[in-house]
Amino acid sequence: MARDDEVSPGDPPPVPTDWRIPVRQRSTRGEVELFLDHSSATPGTRIGIRLSGEHATRLTLWRLGYEGGQGGRLMADLGVVTPNRQAPPTFDATTGLVSCAHWSETCAFTLDPTWPSGVYSARADVLCTGEDGCTSSEAILVVSAARQHE
Repeated sequence: MARDDEVSPGDPPPVPTDWRIPVRQRSTRGEVELFLDHSSATPGTRIGIRLSGEHATRLTLWRLGYEGGQGGRLMADLGVVTPNRQAPPTFDATTGLVSCAHWSETCAFTLDPTWPSGVYSARADVLCTGEDGCTSSEAILVVSAARQHE
């Protein structure tokens, strides 16, 4: 019987405390795959998340940069979802573009209108095998409406 403080595969992982993803934790065998429907956006924009996986997945959003010497800070815990396994991404050999536009949307979030411009990282954490878990991330550039035409 598991103790109350033990987590088993299939349970949602806790909110990460660091924006860095250790090499041993990176999803390399498709345990969880994350794609966003925007690569850049303005505050207030709705961002669709497309996930492929089979286990409860915690989604978080991080702002990267100096952030008081920490290199990044947690901006939002987007909650836990259980994605479906999706068809493989398509690959365009001419451009090198990998696309998941044919994937169904798992969930979405709206960029807070008060957030500053910068580079943000959406992160998907899932407990797979072993205690390290698996993580996938995707970057998004947020540009304030006032800076769009500079």
